[in-house]
Amino acid sequence: MKHLTIILSAVLMATAASAQNVVDASRFSETSLSGTARYRSMGGAFGAVGGDATAMNDNPAGLGIYRGTSEVSFTPQVTTYNTTTKGSSEKDTRETDFSMSNLSYIVSFNTENSSSLVNFNIGVGFNHSEGVNRKYRSYLANPHSSFGAYIANQANNYLVNTSQYDNPGVLESNNPGNLVEMAYDSYVIDDAYDADGNICGVCSYDQKEGLSNSQSLYVKEKTRMDEYNISAAANWSNMFYGGITLSIVDFNSTVESEYQEDYSKSSGYTDYYNNLETKGSGVNVKMGLLFKPVDAWRFGLAFHTPTWLFMKDIYDGSMYSNAPDGHSRTDVYEYKYRFNTPWELQFSTAYILGTRGLISFEYDMKDFSSASYKEDKSNDQYLLDVTNDVIKDYMQPQHIFKVGGELRATPRFSIRAGYQYRTSPFKKEVMDEWEGRSWTVYDGRGTWGDDNETLFSSTTKPNYSITDDQHYFCIGCGWKGRGWFIDLAFADQLRKDKIAAFPTTDALMYFDNDGNAVLSAKNQDGAVTANHIDMTSNIMSWDVTVGFKF
Repeated sequence: MKHLTIILSAVLMATAASAQNVVDASRFSETSLSGTARYRSMGGAFGAVGGDATAMNDNPAGLGIYRGTSEVSFTPQVTTYNTTTKGSSEKDTRETDFSMSNLSYIVSFNTENSSSLVNFNIGVGFNHSEGVNRKYRSYLANPHSSFGAYIANQANNYLVNTSQYDNPGVLESNNPGNLVEMAYDSYVIDDAYDADGNICGVCSYDQKEGLSNSQSLYVKEKTRMDEYNISAAANWSNMFYGGITLSIVDFNSTVESEYQEDYSKSSGYTDYYNNLETKGSGVNVKMGLLFKPVDAWRFGLAFHTPTWLFMKDIYDGSMYSNAPDGHSRTDVYEYKYRFNTPWELQFSTAYILGTRGLISFEYDMKDFSSASYKEDKSNDQYLLDVTNDVIKDYMQPQHIFKVGGELRATPRFSIRAGYQYRTSPFKKEVMDEWEGRSWTVYDGRGTWGDDNETLFSSTTKPNYSITDDQHYFCIGCGWKGRGWFIDLAFADQLRKDKIAAFPTTDALMYFDNDGNAVLSAKNQDGAVTANHIDMTSNIMSWDVTVGFKF
């Protein structure tokens, strides 16, 4: 039996270690409105405008607009994150971040001896393409489900599927690697009994006692995605422009979670702490075209390949209960894998109002359903193939609409404004989960699973957030001198998320009114529904770009 315990514990640990999810796929794939102050003040509607350093990350053909004039510029940024959660009471948090948003150097070469090639340009630069630095808290009084019951369902489904429901001791581990092992070792879940007094799976403290509880969640999240760019662009006859960018990507994300569950009719409690750091590096390619049939009108087209990332998760967790010796802590684990972000397609147009300004429109489509995980060479691909199938089922193309304008009040002073709207990358079916719906799937290997686990749960981090629609409201201005310029921008991002401390789970075992464990073929018997909370973020950014032309 000891050998069987070791084997089954190893299976549990392997399952937890490779459980990347759909929410993480969204987190790794998101980008923000980032670049120079001029770009941000116009809502990023720059695909057909060009003549700005951010073209390297947007439509590289826009670099071809530079004609014989080289440029160096840098853009520092200050961002304030104001987050509000609406549980049983509102919780407000605030965080401020300083970063270098963009740093670029562009060199332009005229080709006087060519009849069609007017100039070609080279650009190198740095762009802070995604940044999150937020904290949020939530509180629920008398919620309809518990963290302990969620873990008990995970454990019971595993025990039933492996015909070990009468021997939950297989869940015990000297070196726990996932939530189930930690919960069993710290007595957050314990042996359950049927009506005849026989051991039958496990139950949580509140399932056994029927106690109400309160829940609080605190999350600190910080994410950076930086791109280092090498670009080339050319101008043919001042009518056709083409460009390409090779980007080297550096990704780093940390999520620290603290969760507490108190049972109001006793001194019982469950505390859980989790740390997750994800590091990644990779490359992508951006290609673009710009067509100017007349001086006043421009059309742009760009395609961004996926970013091919090599990733590593570093994570650990700890769990505590009021039971004697009720504590457990994992080792620090590392898990390596690969991830491909979605591809992106852009269409844009701009109308130049002579020397008075311009107006620009852009539509981007980013197909989140094309994102995919791949195992490191030493691991099994099967489990991530299940996740990739769920990504295709529940994620969708994100539609991004941009509009921006610039008015030259004087030959040297301009004012700008822009707006950007982004749809959610998640299908409506994912939001239906908040109404208590869960999806049970058969994985082809003789066991039942739950799409909610694949959607939301990863490593030892059960909490998650789902991004809804986003709005950016932008304004700015700029001054041009002889050989220098300064641009200012302010952007206000309104973002809505749904957050939860743990996912919905189906059950293969439930507890009757007398507290007896009962095996059931109905997965909804004993199901645990996630307690959702609405979260609103108001993210305000101030940028200043200082540049020199020569």
